[in-house]
Amino acid sequence: DIASSVRTKESVRYDANGSCSIVDQRFLYENTNR
Repeated sequence: DIASSVRTKESVRYDANGSCSIVDQRFLYENTNR
């Protein structure tokens, strides 16, 4: 349970930082192609 809770917190933090960059890249990528 402790490992899973820590892993969840890390994954949430990673998703919060990674998703933003991924969304930005996808947004710029789509706009560039259009």
